[in-house]
Amino acid sequence: MNRLKIILNSINSNGKAIAFFLAALYCLSFQSAPAQQTPLPEKKPLPKTKTTSPTIVTPKPGTTAPTVITPNPRPLPTPPRETKRVVVNEGYTAAEKAIQTESKVTINLCVIEGSVRINGWDRDEVRAYVGAGSQVGFKIVQERNKKPVWVSVLGFDPKTNKEVKPEDCLSGSDIELDVPRNATINLESGESQIKIESVARVAVKTLSGGIYLNDIAYGIEATTYEGDLMVEKSSGRITLNNTSGNIIALDAAPSDVGDIFKAKTNSGRITLKGIEHRVIETGTISGSTTFDGELLSGGQYTFTTQNGSIVLAVPPDSACKITAWFGFGAFNSEIPLVNTLKKEQSLTAQLGSGEATCNVNLKTGSGVIRIRKQGSENRAPENKEKDKSDKEKPAKPVSLKLIDDSCLIPALTVDLNFIFDVVFTQPRDAMQIDKKPQ
Repeated sequence: MNRLKIILNSINSNGKAIAFFLAALYCLSFQSAPAQQTPLPEKKPLPKTKTTSPTIVTPKPGTTAPTVITPNPRPLPTPPRETKRVVVNEGYTAAEKAIQTESKVTINLCVIEGSVRINGWDRDEVRAYVGAGSQVGFKIVQERNKKPVWVSVLGFDPKTNKEVKPEDCLSGSDIELDVPRNATINLESGESQIKIESVARVAVKTLSGGIYLNDIAYGIEATTYEGDLMVEKSSGRITLNNTSGNIIALDAAPSDVGDIFKAKTNSGRITLKGIEHRVIETGTISGSTTFDGELLSGGQYTFTTQNGSIVLAVPPDSACKITAWFGFGAFNSEIPLVNTLKKEQSLTAQLGSGEATCNVNLKTGSGVIRIRKQGSENRAPENKEKDKSDKEKPAKPVSLKLIDDSCLIPALTVDLNFIFDVVFTQPRDAMQIDKKPQ
């Protein structure tokens, strides 16, 4: 019993030493164990690619330098290009064809080049004529009651011509179409002078050339990138776009309530006379804008230009709210303004003393804004000695190129062919007369 107590006392006194000894043995066992590590994947050698090296031919005795021969690379295959062939009329007479249609027919055509004239007549028939150019034919797109209501005019006759990928567009010196008066015309052109009269609707676009539209009943959408654009005696929603050229619109009116009139050009003059739309929007980057007409009740009028003058000739009893911004320019009005609030180069006011029933927004970056009484430029001053000499001078003939900076077009009593010839034959510079304000 005494021995057991001695052993226990020795264990208690030396317990710390024994614990330390056991911990040392445990650590030594870990150091002696082999380290187990996951083997790294073996790197496989990359496949050898065969490279074509230049072949060097050793020079023969008597030669100076080795000749190096390099392999020729294989060219990539190019996709075949789609080419179309213009089917030329080789006959002695002009190409001409006709087709019976419904009165309300839609007509599609494209023109490569040539003078284009489309005229509405009282027949339910489409007649196409091409002089000194391609052939002509028709493709019926849609029928109703066994009569075509949608027709495409082609530069070949699909019934007789078996050409591979023939050109759809017409080409010739003179291209003429006679169509029903209720027809809708969709025309695209490359380089053409275009004249369309007496049809229902028109959507026309040309890259180069003037456009003249007359007596269009239910709407116009016209675009030319280089040339003048003129619309006369037409109705409906009207949208006119021009990149380089003048826009002239005379005697236009809406065909439905809410029809809008829009005219925009980058470089050119915009002249409007007798436009009866209640919503009018015009814009030009470089050029003057003229409006000669009545400001209708409930109307919304917006005229903007970055570099040019804006002139409005309206009845003396007009009453509208005016908002004008004239940048590096000036503002003046022959009609009295009421409640004018001017701030730097802008103002808001009421035109006339009556109740304002319309809104007019005017904006020019560099130019003069003028509001004139309709017909004031035609009134001869009385009791002035200096006007006696003016009355003795012979009257000058009416011409668009003689319009002064008042931007007012006088009543034109000439026939339509004369207007067309003046607009599209006179140099463009003659129509853009900008005089310095006196």
